[in-house]
Amino acid sequence: MTSSDWTIIDRAKSVRRYSRLDEIESVLRDHWFSYLLVVPIALFLVSLMWFPFMRGIWMSFHKWPFVGEPQWVGLDNYTFLMSWDVFFTSMKATVLFATTTFIQLVVALAAALAVSQISRFKSVINGVFLIPYAMPPLVSGTIWVYLLEPDLGPVFGYLTKWGCSQSRSTGQRTVIPPSL
Repeated sequence: MTSSDWTIIDRAKSVRRYSRLDEIESVLRDHWFSYLLVVPIALFLVSLMWFPFMRGIWMSFHKWPFVGEPQWVGLDNYTFLMSWDVFFTSMKATVLFATTTFIQLVVALAAALAVSQISRFKSVINGVFLIPYAMPPLVSGTIWVYLLEPDLGPVFGYLTKWGCSQSRSTGQRTVIPPSL
């Protein structure tokens, strides 16, 4: 390649850079006030996350007694952590949980995309997919209704054994739903 070829390539690169910079400058020029309004909340959110994170790192290099001043221990806390069997057990459980959660998310997204393409029986299939989400609150609510039942439930049975009398308001079945 000759030097004139390199000059043409350099000019093409600079033109492309300038066009991107001009585009960014144009967006900033047109929307500067919008970005200015975002700055305070962005700084607040960064400080809300950054300061506790940095304080946690600083605290990890100290021994904190229940009463008294903290003592600098350097990396002793980390060496203890790496020699503690419970740490690796909990780390393994955490990685397993994160991995299975990611896999569940991918499978759920694939199922949602598959269901969105179906035209026949779409409402029935959507209902079938919602059953697992509806069951835990249903079971939990049924258990609490049993526990708070004025005649048969153990809550009022124990309260009566301990000498607490049932008032009219607590013994009524209409009190159970709001307490759930």
